[in-house]
Amino acid sequence: MYNVANPKYDTMLAEYMTYPREIRNRELRDSLLIKYGMPEDVGKNLFIDRFLHTIGQPPVILDQSKTESSADVIRKRLVYRGYWDADVKFKHNLDSAAKKATVDYLVKHRDPTIISEYYYDIPDPKVKEIYESQYQKSHILAGDILDQTKLEEEVRRITQQMRDNGYYKFNSSNEEIYFTADTLLSRKNVPLVMDVRKDSLGTPYKKATIGDIKVHVLEKLSDTVDTVKDSLRGITFYKLDDQYKTRALWRPIILETGKVYDQRNFDLTKRNISSMNNFNIIDYKEGLRKGSDSIIDVSYYLAPLAKYDFRIAGDLTYSQILNVGLAPSVDLTSRNVFGGAENLTVGLSGIVGSVKSSKNLDRRVLAYEASLQGNLSFPRLLLPFSYWKLIPKRYSPTSNINLGVSVQDNIGMGRLNFNTGLNYFANVNDIVTHKLSIFNTQLSLTRNKDKYYDFFPNDRLYRDKMFEYYSPTLWQQFQSGSIESDEVSSIIMQDTGFQQALTGEGLDLFNNFRQSLINKDRQTQDVLISSLIYNYIYNEIGKKIRLILSISTGK
Repeated sequence: MYNVANPKYDTMLAEYMTYPREIRNRELRDSLLIKYGMPEDVGKNLFIDRFLHTIGQPPVILDQSKTESSADVIRKRLVYRGYWDADVKFKHNLDSAAKKATVDYLVKHRDPTIISEYYYDIPDPKVKEIYESQYQKSHILAGDILDQTKLEEEVRRITQQMRDNGYYKFNSSNEEIYFTADTLLSRKNVPLVMDVRKDSLGTPYKKATIGDIKVHVLEKLSDTVDTVKDSLRGITFYKLDDQYKTRALWRPIILETGKVYDQRNFDLTKRNISSMNNFNIIDYKEGLRKGSDSIIDVSYYLAPLAKYDFRIAGDLTYSQILNVGLAPSVDLTSRNVFGGAENLTVGLSGIVGSVKSSKNLDRRVLAYEASLQGNLSFPRLLLPFSYWKLIPKRYSPTSNINLGVSVQDNIGMGRLNFNTGLNYFANVNDIVTHKLSIFNTQLSLTRNKDKYYDFFPNDRLYRDKMFEYYSPTLWQQFQSGSIESDEVSSIIMQDTGFQQALTGEGLDLFNNFRQSLINKDRQTQDVLISSLIYNYIYNEIGKKIRLILSISTGK
């Protein structure tokens, strides 16, 4: 396709396509045509050439220097992965008639270089102690292939470990951890030494502590001068107004003044702020205090999100049962309902479609379900006592209250469902989460219970025969609508004299009738379920393992 285009335009069109789409027009093409010495083509649309040039791919011309370079790249990659004596050769296969060529690469990896012994040299005793506390997590072991990727993983692991234990910006220059392999005696089995030191002078490491913690709540950074200062438990807050309570702003901040620096707390604080769904972090500053090498000052600049968030969605579904179904939904979220970063979400959703009628399979009838759900979330636990010592802030405890109602009309009897619950969440870390659901209650009411007999014709037959057999008068009243089915059934079941006098076919009819009432009660009964549920969730993302242990009680 590329070759079909006029080759004289290749260079001009190649530059033309480098410009942003919004400025690609005739004026730009004309200027490029003049630039490349084609004034006779000024004003031409060149649509076909542009189209072919865009969708086509230029042919790859055989270039021996690129083949050699590729072979060298392959060899270097093998060396990088521990195959130091790897050799890569190549051969060109030319087809002069077709003007085509192929390249074959012959890769000889040979035996890899093995780590015969592994040592580490860490002059700083405190850093050494921290490293040894998690030595079993090392990515490097004697007997392994000397793979540079493993060395890089180990550098990242140690760097994170030290930053989690107070050493601010440990190895920020990427020159504090390095490896030395001794190849004097052998290239196949080499001892490896890891050195950890701050610089060539052996300057000792020093743990950093948290200094000033400031939180600015504003619309834009220029609003800083108009904010009012407040403070709570060592954290300073600057607010434009009292839209958010100071305590609500304090809860997501895991950092504490005077505590040893821990990178995990910095990451967790940012995550907590984002999960509140109330703020954008428009700026964030952290750094060593001027004149100090161990005190870190931190500032967060937060912009409140819009008060309301409105979302509309819809799905179109098809199945053999529902045929074509439409499922619209509308959600409205109101943020900061009570001034403590609480969010209220109200959602209205439903699905409507047609299903085959249970009475006549050749007909389709309308089926639908509509639900109204409300969720009120709190960035704290709803408890009547202070729980910070029992469940610290680093666990990011939250709560939510659910309340909903749904109505369903399907091929069977319709149902009216109510649900409510109070849920508590606590994240021990990025892997373990606890969830406790109390007052988790569901009430399901059956609508139009008399429709039971429309879907169970045999039970209706037993009922009609029993009514007529028991009392033709009541049977006539039932048929005229002056008495309900359940009333007649109750009269029969309470007439013990009638029951004791039954024999033969009458007794068989009564037994079938009684069984039909049991079936009807089971199918149409209203259900109340109340449960207490505890979930332990283990989610180790790196290994893609998810284990959920759930313990519940209900009735």
